[in-house]
Amino acid sequence: MSKKLAREIEKGFADAKRGLSRLRSPVPIGTRIIATRDFGPIREGQPGIVTGKHMVPFLFWERLFYLCTFMGNIKVAARPKEIDDFDHGHTLEDLENPMSLQYSLGVVADRACNEFWGE
Repeated sequence: MSKKLAREIEKGFADAKRGLSRLRSPVPIGTRIIATRDFGPIREGQPGIVTGKHMVPFLFWERLFYLCTFMGNIKVAARPKEIDDFDHGHTLEDLENPMSLQYSLGVVADRACNEFWGE
């Protein structure tokens, strides 16, 4: 392989890395989020707040996990593709209230019944 071709390949990898980092920008601590999928005890659409970040070693590299508090005082470590920033209007105190989970599950159940029965 020629040196010129090797430089072009390295430049392409660097450009691709920069492009990916722009697509998945880091979520700052304190950001209001929403779950984009079901994972663990969290259901899709459940609101939360990012409370920290943690790098977890995985084989030869490290993976970024966000420490999050979701409605009902459920604390989990979420991968970036499991959450998305969304201003839901709840504060950390609202999310840590254990009664808020019952309200949120009731709303989700009502919404599911309405979709099922076509109302």
